[in-house]
Amino acid sequence: MEQMSMGSSQRKDQPMAAPEKVELGRGLAIGAVLYRAWVKAGKPRGIRNVAAEAEETTE
Repeated sequence: MEQMSMGSSQRKDQPMAAPEKVELGRGLAIGAVLYRAWVKAGKPRGIRNVAAEAEETTE
């Protein structure tokens, strides 16, 4: 008998189905738009910049 993961009718050795790829693509596109808006707003890009900005505000 074949075991299935919860909520999925696909076996693990099968490639990702087209609708799942579309959902992944949409999620990445939304993330890219939000990241771009974040950077345009002047927010820091990396953890080093976040730490440096935090030190600046505490001094």
